[in-house]
Amino acid sequence: MTGSWNSGEMMKKLIWLCVLLSTFVRGQSTWTGSATLQGNFSIGQTEPVGSGSDENAYCGPGNTPSFGAADDVAALPQACMYTALSATPALSGNTWTVNTGADMQTAINGLHCGDIISITAGVTISPTTPSGAPQFLFPALGCDDNHWIWVESSGISNAAFPPEGTRLTPCQAGVASLPGRPAYGCPAPQLLTAKILMTGSTLPITFVSGATHYRFMGLEITRTATAGGAPSHFVGSLVGIGGAHHIIFDRDWLHGVPAEGTLPQASGATTETNRGVNLAQSHSIAILHSYFTDFYCISVNGSCSDAQAFTGGIGTAANTAWGTYKIVDNFLEGAAETIIFGGGSGPCTNPDPAQCSIDSPADIEIRRNHMFKPLQWMPPPGPSSGFGGWPVVKNGFEIKNAVRVLLEGNIVENAWGGFSQVGYGFLFTPKSQSGLCPGCILTDVTARYNQGKHLGGGIQFLAANSDAGASCKGAFRESIHDNLFDGIYQDTTLVAADGYELDTSGSSGMTQDRVNVVHNTFTSAGKADILLGGLAAETNFIWRDNIMVKGEFNTVNRGNCDTVSGTILGKMNACWTNYSFLNNLMVGGSTATNFYPATTITSAASASAVEGGDLRLCKGLNNPAAPCAGASAYATAGSDGLPLGANITLVNQYTQGIQ
Repeated sequence: MTGSWNSGEMMKKLIWLCVLLSTFVRGQSTWTGSATLQGNFSIGQTEPVGSGSDENAYCGPGNTPSFGAADDVAALPQACMYTALSATPALSGNTWTVNTGADMQTAINGLHCGDIISITAGVTISPTTPSGAPQFLFPALGCDDNHWIWVESSGISNAAFPPEGTRLTPCQAGVASLPGRPAYGCPAPQLLTAKILMTGSTLPITFVSGATHYRFMGLEITRTATAGGAPSHFVGSLVGIGGAHHIIFDRDWLHGVPAEGTLPQASGATTETNRGVNLAQSHSIAILHSYFTDFYCISVNGSCSDAQAFTGGIGTAANTAWGTYKIVDNFLEGAAETIIFGGGSGPCTNPDPAQCSIDSPADIEIRRNHMFKPLQWMPPPGPSSGFGGWPVVKNGFEIKNAVRVLLEGNIVENAWGGFSQVGYGFLFTPKSQSGLCPGCILTDVTARYNQGKHLGGGIQFLAANSDAGASCKGAFRESIHDNLFDGIYQDTTLVAADGYELDTSGSSGMTQDRVNVVHNTFTSAGKADILLGGLAAETNFIWRDNIMVKGEFNTVNRGNCDTVSGTILGKMNACWTNYSFLNNLMVGGSTATNFYPATTITSAASASAVEGGDLRLCKGLNNPAAPCAGASAYATAGSDGLPLGANITLVNQYTQGIQ
């Protein structure tokens, strides 16, 4: 394995958890800016344990949403897609048996609503259409909720195939394990999938605009390493949704070409696959219980820069009602960003954002996914100029253009700096990319019960202009609570991997309003807890009841929002307007503001606790675990009377079984 984590550096930044009581002196409990914003909170510490754990947890028959109205300041999704197999019937009685690409094309040409295309398990089919044409192009037939079309492997009827609601792994494609990935448990590999193999440079699966009501199950969708004898073969996307709607991918494996043994890749010999699924301006799309691997772009020597498992939020058609996306229980690899919304053109062309109506993808549900980057993609230590030929890695999850997003119960694992960005777990950054999306907006985002592991930074809130100075509508109403970041590192050998836990900054003319960061736990830091800076209007922030670890500095600023004041409070007053920063435990700090213990916190872990240990605060003798000798001073120190930091029990509940 080429890449590795600097465990010694991380360990120095970890909270050293112990069971000593009376270690800390409680300091001043409230820290407010020029005005204190009061809010009404319904934070997840009191929500039912175990809710949100299944595919249709927030959606009932008839596509009836049950997310609730809001999570704190952020509106929750108000539309959903009910995806039970029983709700997507294919009952025409007509089944097309497919063994070759020609069979597949015959079936597509003759399809009727309610048909089933059954591809024989174990066979590989490739398109027969001329190079450069859409390869398997599915038609618009006007199907409805009672007449879906299924495209499936015959292997889904095998008793060994994962049942509905269970994630498929490469084991069902006959692959016992993948190098550098988490073990998925495969005592007996079986070839139960059918393979759709892309042999050219165009999409293997795409849709006529208006195509609707297709469900794909048990398929391995991939591409060849080379094409036409050329050693280098760039592929844009494996699936292009376009203007289709009501499309489901359920228990499938989409993948590019494995990079193991080929890195660094030379110019003219790259095997890049830019993305798995391009959502474009579709609506009512679900990706469920599937596996996405090997989506990467190659630095310097390649044909693309940013690769993702999914991309969306880009399109120029106005008023398409795009959105209602459901991405639940998948293993996802994307080198630059695992998932991104935005980063390109938008429907509004007026350069004044105020003249643009909100026309962005809305009602997005992203739950119980493992977002992962294999360490063999990490280049060896050295200057960024030496990274040519390696996959371009940036951040875990990124939003530049979206409305009403729920990010819940995901694990984001492995991201590092070195390719112009720093490796944040979450990046929330409205952006008019290249000046092409003045109407782009990020609003009503909820991130709760997620885990971040081995990252170059925690969360960045960035309201910045484009490189050309173009602004967009900005960021509004974000509720960030009960998230655990365990292992944020600083590594100067990878450019800009600074290890900030939280970063808020922006550009003049941009706005960030009502960003609430409440009850989160960060167990390590590089340079600092919080990075402040920039010239964006940053207003009405509530940051409270978090546990953070002192890095090299407590907080620092950048940009021009603060140029003279040296205290943390002075910097916040200079950078934020109408904010409340209170009851935050900042481990390793040296001043009595909020809670600033000089050493460690009292927890259920032993004195030799390492990353991934039990991070729950002690509530009493043997409560919640045997090492507890008594109650931590911080077990009731939240502004709401609850333990500081994330509700670790709920984080574990929501992420159980997805790794």
